[in-house]
Amino acid sequence: MTEPNEPKIVHFPPRAQAPVQDTAGNWEPEEQLFGLEELLQQLPPIRKLHLEKGRLTDLIRLYPDMKRTFDAPELLSEVVIAGAMVRRRMELLLFRADDKREAGYALVTVCSPYGYVLVHALTIYPFLRGQLLGRVAMELIARCYAGKKGILYCQSRTCVALPEREQLLAKNGYRDTGFRFRWGGQPAALYLRPCQSTEDITPVAQLLLRDLYGDLLPPVNARRMIQPEA
Repeated sequence: MTEPNEPKIVHFPPRAQAPVQDTAGNWEPEEQLFGLEELLQQLPPIRKLHLEKGRLTDLIRLYPDMKRTFDAPELLSEVVIAGAMVRRRMELLLFRADDKREAGYALVTVCSPYGYVLVHALTIYPFLRGQLLGRVAMELIARCYAGKKGILYCQSRTCVALPEREQLLAKNGYRDTGFRFRWGGQPAALYLRPCQSTEDITPVAQLLLRDLYGDLLPPVNARRMIQPEA
Protein backbone atom coordinates (compact mmCIF):
# COMPACT_ATOMS: atom_id res chain seq x y z
CA MET A 1 0.00 0.00 0.00
CA THR A 2 1.34 3.45 -0.89
CA GLU A 3 2.22 5.71 2.03
CA PRO A 4 0.32 9.06 2.09
CA ASN A 5 3.50 11.13 1.72
CA GLU A 6 5.12 8.93 -0.87
CA PRO A 7 5.58 10.62 -4.30
CA LYS A 8 2.90 9.56 -6.76
CA ILE A 9 4.15 7.96 -9.98
CA VAL A 10 2.15 8.90 -13.05
CA HIS A 11 2.39 6.80 -16.21
CA PHE A 12 1.61 8.75 -19.38
CA PRO A 13 -0.07 6.88 -22.26
CA PRO A 14 1.85 6.49 -25.52
CA ARG A 15 1.71 9.53 -27.82
CA ALA A 16 -0.76 7.83 -30.19
CA GLN A 17 -3.17 7.21 -27.27
CA ALA A 18 -2.77 10.58 -25.59
CA PRO A 19 -6.14 12.29 -25.06
CA VAL A 20 -6.93 15.42 -27.05
CA GLN A 21 -6.31 18.57 -25.03
CA ASP A 22 -9.49 20.16 -23.73
CA THR A 23 -9.45 23.69 -25.13
CA ALA A 24 -12.69 24.68 -23.39
CA GLY A 25 -11.02 24.83 -19.99
CA ASN A 26 -12.87 21.80 -18.58
CA TRP A 27 -10.02 20.56 -16.44
CA GLU A 28 -10.20 18.67 -13.19
CA PRO A 29 -8.82 20.75 -10.26
CA GLU A 30 -5.58 18.78 -10.15
CA GLU A 31 -5.16 18.81 -13.94
CA GLN A 32 -5.23 22.58 -14.52
CA LEU A 33 -2.13 23.69 -16.46
CA PHE A 34 -0.63 27.03 -15.50
CA GLY A 35 1.26 29.34 -17.84
CA LEU A 36 4.57 30.89 -16.83
CA GLU A 37 2.95 34.15 -15.77
CA GLU A 38 0.44 32.38 -13.50
CA LEU A 39 3.27 30.34 -12.01
CA LEU A 40 5.33 33.45 -11.29
CA GLN A 41 2.35 35.06 -9.57
CA GLN A 42 2.39 32.23 -7.03
CA LEU A 43 5.88 33.25 -5.83
CA PRO A 44 6.24 35.21 -2.58
CA PRO A 45 5.91 39.01 -2.92
CA ILE A 46 9.09 41.03 -3.30
CA ARG A 47 9.90 43.12 -0.24
CA LYS A 48 13.13 44.81 -1.32
CA LEU A 49 14.75 45.87 -4.58
CA HIS A 50 18.26 46.93 -5.50
CA LEU A 51 19.88 48.18 -8.70
CA GLU A 52 22.32 46.34 -10.91
CA LYS A 53 23.95 47.71 -14.06
CA GLY A 54 23.00 45.62 -17.06
CA ARG A 55 25.33 44.48 -19.84
CA LEU A 56 24.93 44.06 -23.58
CA THR A 57 23.87 40.45 -23.02
CA ASP A 58 21.04 41.75 -20.83
CA LEU A 59 20.00 44.20 -23.55
CA ILE A 60 19.84 41.39 -26.11
CA ARG A 61 17.79 39.30 -23.68
CA LEU A 62 15.39 42.12 -22.78
CA TYR A 63 14.94 43.95 -26.08
CA PRO A 64 12.08 41.69 -27.29
CA ASP A 65 10.21 42.60 -24.09
CA MET A 66 11.03 46.27 -24.64
CA LYS A 67 9.45 46.13 -28.11
CA ARG A 68 6.29 44.64 -26.62
CA THR A 69 6.15 47.18 -23.79
CA PHE A 70 7.22 50.45 -25.41
CA ASP A 71 6.53 52.18 -28.70
CA ALA A 72 8.55 54.78 -30.58
CA PRO A 73 9.67 57.38 -29.67
CA GLU A 74 9.95 56.01 -26.13
CA LEU A 75 12.11 53.13 -27.32
CA LEU A 76 15.13 53.62 -29.56
CA SER A 77 16.50 50.90 -31.83
CA GLU A 78 18.57 48.08 -30.35
CA VAL A 79 21.61 49.20 -32.39
CA VAL A 80 21.38 52.75 -31.04
CA ILE A 81 21.01 51.57 -27.44
CA ALA A 82 23.87 49.07 -27.74
CA GLY A 83 26.17 51.71 -29.25
CA ALA A 84 25.29 54.16 -26.49
CA MET A 85 25.96 51.55 -23.81
CA VAL A 86 29.35 50.74 -25.29
CA ARG A 87 30.24 54.45 -25.31
CA ARG A 88 28.87 54.78 -21.75
CA ARG A 89 26.25 57.26 -22.86
CA MET A 90 23.37 55.08 -21.70
CA GLU A 91 22.87 52.68 -18.82
CA LEU A 92 20.57 49.69 -18.54
CA LEU A 93 19.42 49.37 -14.93
CA LEU A 94 18.02 46.09 -13.63
CA PHE A 95 15.74 45.99 -10.58
CA ARG A 96 16.43 42.84 -8.60
CA ALA A 97 15.13 41.36 -5.38
CA ASP A 98 17.42 39.93 -2.71
CA ASP A 99 16.63 36.44 -3.98
CA LYS A 100 17.95 37.50 -7.46
CA ARG A 101 14.51 37.68 -9.04
CA GLU A 102 14.41 40.37 -11.73
CA ALA A 103 11.47 42.73 -11.27
CA GLY A 104 11.98 45.15 -14.18
CA TYR A 105 14.42 47.49 -15.85
CA ALA A 106 15.07 51.05 -17.00
CA LEU A 107 17.10 52.75 -19.73
CA VAL A 108 18.78 56.03 -18.77
CA THR A 109 20.87 58.44 -20.86
CA VAL A 110 23.64 59.87 -18.70
CA CYS A 111 25.81 61.84 -21.13
CA SER A 112 24.57 65.45 -20.80
CA PRO A 113 27.33 68.00 -20.07
CA TYR A 114 24.64 70.09 -18.34
CA GLY A 115 24.35 67.56 -15.51
CA TYR A 116 20.96 65.98 -16.24
CA VAL A 117 19.98 62.38 -17.01
CA LEU A 118 17.00 61.24 -19.06
CA VAL A 119 14.91 58.16 -18.25
CA HIS A 120 13.89 56.63 -21.60
CA ALA A 121 11.99 53.57 -20.43
CA LEU A 122 11.03 52.17 -17.05
CA THR A 123 8.90 49.13 -16.36
CA ILE A 124 8.00 46.59 -13.71
CA TYR A 125 7.01 43.20 -15.11
CA PRO A 126 3.20 42.77 -15.29
CA PHE A 127 3.11 39.73 -12.97
CA LEU A 128 4.78 41.80 -10.21
CA ARG A 129 2.65 44.93 -10.44
CA GLY A 130 0.39 45.90 -7.58
CA GLN A 131 3.21 45.70 -5.00
CA LEU A 132 4.25 49.40 -5.28
CA LEU A 133 7.52 48.28 -6.90
CA GLY A 134 7.25 51.08 -9.47
CA ARG A 135 7.62 53.66 -6.72
CA VAL A 136 10.56 51.73 -5.26
CA ALA A 137 12.22 51.57 -8.69
CA MET A 138 11.84 55.31 -9.25
CA GLU A 139 13.33 56.01 -5.84
CA LEU A 140 16.29 53.75 -6.61
CA ILE A 141 16.91 55.72 -9.81
CA ALA A 142 16.77 58.96 -7.85
CA ARG A 143 19.36 57.66 -5.38
CA CYS A 144 21.55 56.33 -8.21
CA TYR A 145 21.74 59.78 -9.84
CA ALA A 146 21.52 61.91 -6.71
CA GLY A 147 24.76 63.65 -7.67
CA LYS A 148 23.24 64.98 -10.91
CA LYS A 149 21.35 68.23 -11.27
CA GLY A 150 18.13 66.41 -12.00
CA ILE A 151 16.33 63.51 -13.68
CA LEU A 152 14.24 64.16 -16.79
CA TYR A 153 11.29 62.08 -17.96
CA CYS A 154 9.33 62.52 -21.20
CA GLN A 155 5.66 61.58 -21.04
CA SER A 156 3.46 61.15 -24.10
CA ARG A 157 0.20 63.05 -23.72
CA THR A 158 -1.68 60.51 -25.84
CA CYS A 159 -0.95 57.68 -23.38
CA VAL A 160 -4.09 55.80 -22.30
CA ALA A 161 -2.84 55.61 -18.69
CA LEU A 162 -1.79 59.28 -18.59
CA PRO A 163 -3.62 60.18 -15.31
CA GLU A 164 -2.04 57.21 -13.49
CA ARG A 165 1.41 58.04 -14.91
CA GLU A 166 1.11 61.68 -13.85
CA GLN A 167 0.02 60.60 -10.37
CA LEU A 168 2.98 58.22 -10.07
CA LEU A 169 5.42 60.91 -11.24
CA ALA A 170 4.04 63.43 -8.75
CA LYS A 171 4.25 60.96 -5.86
CA ASN A 172 7.92 60.35 -6.70
CA GLY A 173 8.96 63.99 -6.72
CA TYR A 174 8.65 64.73 -10.46
CA ARG A 175 7.08 68.04 -11.45
CA ASP A 176 5.72 69.17 -14.78
CA THR A 177 8.17 71.68 -16.26
CA GLY A 178 5.45 73.16 -18.48
CA PHE A 179 7.49 72.43 -21.61
CA ARG A 180 5.25 71.01 -24.35
CA PHE A 181 6.77 69.54 -27.47
CA ARG A 182 6.41 67.03 -30.29
CA TRP A 183 8.28 63.87 -29.38
CA GLY A 184 8.82 61.96 -32.59
CA GLY A 185 5.62 63.62 -33.83
CA GLN A 186 3.57 62.85 -30.70
CA PRO A 187 2.47 65.52 -28.20
CA ALA A 188 4.50 65.16 -25.02
CA ALA A 189 5.37 66.87 -21.73
CA LEU A 190 8.68 67.04 -19.88
CA TYR A 191 8.90 66.20 -16.17
CA LEU A 192 11.80 66.85 -13.83
CA ARG A 193 12.87 65.45 -10.49
CA PRO A 194 15.39 67.95 -9.05
CA CYS A 195 18.49 66.54 -7.38
CA GLN A 196 21.35 69.01 -6.91
CA SER A 197 19.65 71.94 -8.63
CA THR A 198 16.31 73.72 -8.26
CA GLU A 199 16.69 75.99 -11.29
CA ASP A 200 13.85 76.42 -13.75
CA ILE A 201 14.84 74.49 -16.87
CA THR A 202 11.77 75.37 -18.96
CA PRO A 203 13.55 78.06 -21.04
CA VAL A 204 16.34 75.61 -21.95
CA ALA A 205 14.33 72.36 -21.99
CA GLN A 206 14.53 72.02 -25.77
CA LEU A 207 18.31 72.49 -25.66
CA LEU A 208 18.67 69.87 -22.92
CA LEU A 209 16.60 67.25 -24.74
CA ARG A 210 18.25 67.83 -28.10
CA ASP A 211 21.65 67.58 -26.44
CA LEU A 212 20.74 64.27 -24.79
CA TYR A 213 19.31 62.82 -28.00
CA GLY A 214 22.09 64.38 -30.07
CA ASP A 215 24.63 62.10 -28.42
CA LEU A 216 22.54 59.06 -29.43
CA LEU A 217 21.25 60.03 -32.86
CA PRO A 218 22.58 62.00 -35.84
CA PRO A 219 22.01 65.78 -35.25
CA VAL A 220 19.26 66.00 -37.89
CA ASN A 221 17.35 63.09 -36.33
CA ALA A 222 17.78 64.57 -32.84
CA ARG A 223 16.24 67.86 -34.02
CA ARG A 224 13.35 66.01 -35.63
CA MET A 225 12.81 64.00 -32.47
CA ILE A 226 12.30 67.13 -30.31
CA GLN A 227 10.14 69.80 -31.90
CA PRO A 228 8.55 72.57 -29.79
CA GLU A 229 4.81 73.02 -30.13
CA ALA A 230 3.71 76.12 -32.02
